[in-house]
Amino acid sequence: TSLNISNSHNYLFKSGLAVGAGIGIEWMEIAFVPIFAELNYFPVKKWKSPFINIQAGYSVPFSRRFTSEFSNYTKYSGGPMFAASVGTKRSFNNNVALLLSIGYRYQENEMEYNNSWWPEQTHIQNYINRLNLKMGFIFN
Repeated sequence: TSLNISNSHNYLFKSGLAVGAGIGIEWMEIAFVPIFAELNYFPVKKWKSPFINIQAGYSVPFSRRFTSEFSNYTKYSGGPMFAASVGTKRSFNNNVALLLSIGYRYQENEMEYNNSWWPEQTHIQNYINRLNLKMGFIFN
């Protein structure tokens, strides 16, 4: 389980396609900063509309090094991220809408550490697949 807070800025075309980019912060073992490109598609132009969202980018660790009582140091590296979801948009007025969606999120990252009990360096590659529940707002 992780918490992700992000902000994206998009340009909405008359066809219902929105293209943009965003940045956020995501808490897992440590905090990561996802930087991503985003596509949204709103097929219906009414106060209530389904939508599709796709994000792709790279996530970097907020802090690259970490020390604890069990290891001399731990080095984190980021990796690619991808998310796809479907949801609904509900407009309150012409300027504000609520977005609710469910989807899939993929994230890679790496961790290297030296344990204080043995001299060998350990390398771990994480491939994280998870369910993604999102809530957001659109401000025009």
